[in-house]
Amino acid sequence: MNILNGLSKNPYWKLTKFLAPLALTATVQDVGEQALNRSLVAKSTREGLVALAAFTIAYKILYFLIGALEDSKYMNLVLVRNQKDRRKLLFFNFLLALVSASLLVVSGTTEFGVYVVDRLHKVDTETGVQTRKAMLLLSAYPVIDSFIWPHLGLLCKFKYSLVIGLSCVMDIATKVLVVIIFVSANVQINTLYIAITAAYISQFVRGTIILAAYYKYINKEITEGIFDPQTQEEGDLKMWTILKMFLPLLAVRLVQRCTRPVINVFVSRQRPPGTDESYSVEQLAVLAICFSVPRVPYSWLNELKALEPTFGKKDENGHREVSIKNIRIFGVCCTLFSASMQLILFWIPDILLPLVIKVSNVSEDVALLTVTPLKLSVVFSFTAGFRDLLTGWVYKKRKNHLLYPGIVIRTITLIVVVVSYPKLGLYGATMGISALATTIFSGSFTLVIICLYVGRKEKLKKRRECLVDEEGELSNGNSLEKTKNEEIELF
Repeated sequence: MNILNGLSKNPYWKLTKFLAPLALTATVQDVGEQALNRSLVAKSTREGLVALAAFTIAYKILYFLIGALEDSKYMNLVLVRNQKDRRKLLFFNFLLALVSASLLVVSGTTEFGVYVVDRLHKVDTETGVQTRKAMLLLSAYPVIDSFIWPHLGLLCKFKYSLVIGLSCVMDIATKVLVVIIFVSANVQINTLYIAITAAYISQFVRGTIILAAYYKYINKEITEGIFDPQTQEEGDLKMWTILKMFLPLLAVRLVQRCTRPVINVFVSRQRPPGTDESYSVEQLAVLAICFSVPRVPYSWLNELKALEPTFGKKDENGHREVSIKNIRIFGVCCTLFSASMQLILFWIPDILLPLVIKVSNVSEDVALLTVTPLKLSVVFSFTAGFRDLLTGWVYKKRKNHLLYPGIVIRTITLIVVVVSYPKLGLYGATMGISALATTIFSGSFTLVIICLYVGRKEKLKKRRECLVDEEGELSNGNSLEKTKNEEIELF
């Protein structure tokens, strides 16, 4: 019993207990989508394959449009103090959802959709018609999601990460189960409608779990109000404050979503001398594998963003549940663990080749082409880990504008590397992974420099406040000791 009590008070156990369900969520999402696609492929008729391709394209466009709603999780985690703040953020998310839904309706019913689907994705007429139909049918999805993500952020704020993990697992399980039921029952219905039905039912299950947990555990505390030393004197939450936090998140999201398509274009067009289009097709297939396979070992590091806003704020007595130092040590350990997983999986040939062949269902010749790019992908763990850890500090400080320089540097780096790497003899998937790693590293390194600079300025400001009293004289020894303690707590 004493051991359990001691473990419950251990800061690293608290962080592990919080992060583990979120990490599982990220992993299950990556694996679950593959399972869903395999279930749909069971109807391997021409109609089924066209419907699967149409749903995949439509869902990818939907996912691009609702990305901003996912970021609302962090906005609610940081900004909500009472029911009034919660309602404002819900309204803001609803407006974002209406924009996304409108774009889906426009794309599904006008020539704009023909351009986006048929021309940009280069699909045949039948697949294009099915894709636009899917986009139209999925137009209600963002509106429903706009009520789920804000409450998911509040569950994070109160450390109910286990509920979030459960909701995600049930989401994926429901999708696969609904598809299996329809396919097994041999129901005469278009595969497209099966996939869309599964998407809505799973969304309903996920939303029910999230909202039920919110109203059971959190709603009363939100009604009574939450103490936040950083915002207690600011009054009501302004829409401008919401926009200041949201716009940098939107810019980051857009750059992240556009980076890989740009790299794909240059990989397909930049070929070694003496090769034809078949080389580009093969390398794009290899690059798709090299983008998706490494995500399982490192994508969960994205959840490190939630640690400092959740555990690093002071309570009414000026105490933190977990010190900043412990949070950063834990984050570094998570990063090293992720990198170790990648080293084991991708640097040992006896593990790498069977893994790629089994997961991606490709031949050994194609799997051999992934060896070098996958070895390079180990860099992703280090860049993503430190970036997300620092991004959590930025969120807690509500200084999201510090993300802008990294976005600019990353964009410039992307343009430079996709043009220059082929001139240095890098082509194909190796060039694509190298370009992605370089751009992510440049953005992360820029964020490190900016956070060090801003953190240093805060230290100096705090030191001056503690060393000089109202008469301009040096403060007493207690204040000096306080200054030292504050320096440890600041960046």
